[in-house]
Amino acid sequence: MATDNCGPDDCSPALMRHLDLIYSILKFGWPVVLAAIATAWLLPWRRRWSTARVCSALASLVPPLLVLALVFTLPA
Repeated sequence: MATDNCGPDDCSPALMRHLDLIYSILKFGWPVVLAAIATAWLLPWRRRWSTARVCSALASLVPPLLVLALVFTLPA
């Protein structure tokens, strides 16, 4: 893991910024995901609303994918 070689006080500032950002997204991103999924399901199932439903469903993927991208690009 990225933090195996450092203690809580010895990690690089860049690594700590990435980890803080990841924890913030995990903490505050789940309401965004739930709201986007609920919106996608609660919009009327008519052709007129299909674009809004697709955009809402895609918006629900942003926080988890952002966390994955940050985890895969953790600095040393």
